[in-house]
Amino acid sequence: MKTQWDRKEKRNLRNIIFERDSYTCIFCEEPASDIHHVIKKSKGGRDNPYNLVSVCRWCHSALHGVGVNEPRQVTIKEHITNDMVEEYIIEYLSECYADDIGFHEFWITEYADMYEKQTE
Repeated sequence: MKTQWDRKEKRNLRNIIFERDSYTCIFCEEPASDIHHVIKKSKGGRDNPYNLVSVCRWCHSALHGVGVNEPRQVTIKEHITNDMVEEYIIEYLSECYADDIGFHEFWITEYADMYEKQTE
């Protein structure tokens, strides 16, 4: 059961991510309204700034394969194909946290965990 503290903590984290990304979708540069997990929560992704980016509603839907036939379909930067999305996000986050050793340790651990789960 979520407590009032959990909701407040989640809201603070959202604000941190929105501020870091200048309240802008990292793909189309429209105003951001959602937070996207690079590694999905269902795959073990955590609520951690290193795993979260700001996106607009449309790009968020497109990332999850929902509403892709709507008129505003082209927005996830034209040169980025679906198989490049995760790489693009990690590259973006690497620039945000270039001097943060914790970021690099986080991703080494996350990918090691994901690989281990896939090979089990």
